[in-house]
Amino acid sequence: MESSELCRQLSVGASPDAQVVLEGMASDFQRRAEVAPQDFRRFHRPSRRVIFCGALLLLTAAYFCAAYWFKALDPSMIFPKVRGRIVSLHRLFVGIHNSKFGVMAPDYWFGDLVGSLSHPCRSPVRIYENDTLLGPNHATMRSIGRAGMGRSEHWTSDDAQKLYGNVPIFFFSSSDNSDPRTNGRSYWAVLPEEVEPASACPASDPSLDEPEDDLFFAPPPSGELAILLGPSFERHGNAAVTYFVQSAELQAAARVECVGGVICSPLELYEDYVRLGPGQSTFSEIAEAGRGHFAHAPTSIAFSASDNSDPNTNGRKYWAVIPYKR
Repeated sequence: MESSELCRQLSVGASPDAQVVLEGMASDFQRRAEVAPQDFRRFHRPSRRVIFCGALLLLTAAYFCAAYWFKALDPSMIFPKVRGRIVSLHRLFVGIHNSKFGVMAPDYWFGDLVGSLSHPCRSPVRIYENDTLLGPNHATMRSIGRAGMGRSEHWTSDDAQKLYGNVPIFFFSSSDNSDPRTNGRSYWAVLPEEVEPASACPASDPSLDEPEDDLFFAPPPSGELAILLGPSFERHGNAAVTYFVQSAELQAAARVECVGGVICSPLELYEDYVRLGPGQSTFSEIAEAGRGHFAHAPTSIAFSASDNSDPNTNGRKYWAVIPYKR
């Protein structure tokens, strides 16, 4: 029952003074009931600013949805026309020493198939450049870096110092000896649905494989363990940060305590063959001063180049080395 009608019913039989009061209240309630819908509509009518902001948000959302869709259909990303397991090799690739076309990329997918000194030339995984099969496969690292032209190898160092921790590596070159880091092509690791039977390793070319005075594929610095960092680093000022989750040795070294419970990791950091330092610096020292300062944490290493250049583009290799125990 509405309030105005209730007041009128209560006024029946009431004293004259009470009737006047109740009739006034009934009239007031009725007047408010008639005005309220208009006030409600006026209060809830959106302003032009609200309408404009809403439209802008909808257009922004539509733009990003369309951009994501067209990116997924980007015609520049050409997929291999082959049946099997296909994974994309992501830049940044690490160059093989000073080669302009030979690079390497970590393999996180086909570790049980990788070739090694104890199981040479066994990997059936092939490298594709867009939809072009690269080859010959099972080439030596020096021939990939010196001759290129699509040579590739899928390799792990099972009895030598490790690259990327325990992760196997794809070594490969572009089909025309352009730089895979900048030529705009997509590179794929493919395990074909129909795997060819393992064959003998191809004959090597002595002119490509003989070591020179300045070794083409430079070995890592000496130590109990040497791990090549990268292939890409986060940048914060002069600081470059790399994260690792697969090296138990590096994680354990980051927890070594000295006198007084202070953490003093034995890790040494090298830029090619130049030892950087000081270690266990603060992040502000690394990011602001740079010049080789670094720090070792259980799951990351923050460091700076010797000349504060960008480790992503300066062409140098950075090694985390645990020295031999004295």
